Amino acid sequence: MKKATCRYMRGACDAEFEGETPEEMVQSGDEAHKTAMDNMLELGKEEQEKWYEDFPSRSDSLQDA
Repeated sequence: MKKATCRYMRGACDAEFEGETPEEMVQSGDEAHKTAMDNMLELGKEEQEKWYEDFPSRSDSLQDA
C-alpha cells in the first residue's frame, strides 16, 4: 500500500491518502476532497488517461503507508 498527498494527486493540500491505486486513495478521502476529484475529472480525457497510465511508475517512488 502506498501513501500520497492530495497535492500529488492534483489537489491543493498536503492531506495524506493511502491505497494501491488512485481510486483507492480518493475513496479514502473525505467530503472536502471531492472538489479535488471533481477538478481531476474536468481534465480532458487524454490528460486523465495519461495521468492514470503514469501513476503506477510514479507510485513506486511514493512512501509506503
